Amino acid sequence: MMLIYLVRHAQSEANAGLPDAPIDCELTELGQRQAKATGDRLARMGPLDLILCSPYIRALETATAIHRATGASLEAFPPIHEHHITPFPEAWPLLDRHGLAARFPHLLLGSDFPEPGWHHPPETDAQALDRMGTALDLVRTRFANDPERDVRRICLVSHGSPTGKIVMAFLGQTIADPDIRIDNASITILDDTPGRRAVRGTNWADHLPERTS
Repeated sequence: MMLIYLVRHAQSEANAGLPDAPIDCELTELGQRQAKATGDRLARMGPLDLILCSPYIRALETATAIHRATGASLEAFPPIHEHHITPFPEAWPLLDRHGLAARFPHLLLGSDFPEPGWHHPPETDAQALDRMGTALDLVRTRFANDPERDVRRICLVSHGSPTGKIVMAFLGQTIADPDIRIDNASITILDDTPGRRAVRGTNWADHLPERTS
């Protein structure tokens, strides 16, 4: 049995409409409070085995709060990165391996963590859905038939569009429209037990101290 907790990053500077927010923006003060509340909620729901996170600052700041609340290891997982429908600027706008290690010393970076240039927007909704299906398969393969655990609890911290598309891929959808609403710092739970896979809850946000649209 594997439970997958999907978390969208908390409110970012871009979500709050801050002018000139960079592509790899940070959380707002409200976002920091939301991230802590989400971590506390997950800690009350039971132990986590691992947190896998998009290597964007806003996602990593959210995942760090979950890491602190639960004690689960935090690992960078590029396949669940943000979905961009427009191209990147010429200069790579994200932290490289050295920058990630310096800013997030608790973050596990595998020896195969890619160098800058590991994704190339623009990406269509269909392409993003395919990517999320592949990411879900990677998680399943990694933890399949684990002889040491009857239950695995994995947390994936990503972004709004990718998180919704993970749910679509889990349900076997092949068309990425309409999108599934995923709010900042919300929790969605997938029961990925072969033979009885089910969505246990979507877009839970009642743990948040302040709601945003």
